[in-house]
Amino acid sequence: MFHLDEAFAIWMLIEYGSRIFQGIKNARIRFVADEPNQPDPQALYIGIGDGRLGEFDEHRPDGRLQNCCASLLVAQRLGLVNRDNFISFLDEVLWCDTHQRPF
Repeated sequence: MFHLDEAFAIWMLIEYGSRIFQGIKNARIRFVADEPNQPDPQALYIGIGDGRLGEFDEHRPDGRLQNCCASLLVAQRLGLVNRDNFISFLDEVLWCDTHQRPF
């Protein structure tokens, strides 16, 4: 089951990430329940893998990063975190993720 933070992270990557992640607008989106046995080196993993599968996972083997979610990590990478129109939405997404509100 994925959460709002993964959904919003994917949207931000598609809308604002093409300069950094070429081809992201045409990427195939796949939802996986567990960490893959054979990670795809060309895949961009979001919110899965205990931090071992890329930069957009707030989970770690010893617990989650404090006050963080996948959307916040993506927004930081894309330079969106301090934009007025993103600040309150990112706060809400973080709240939903830390209070276990899955889709």
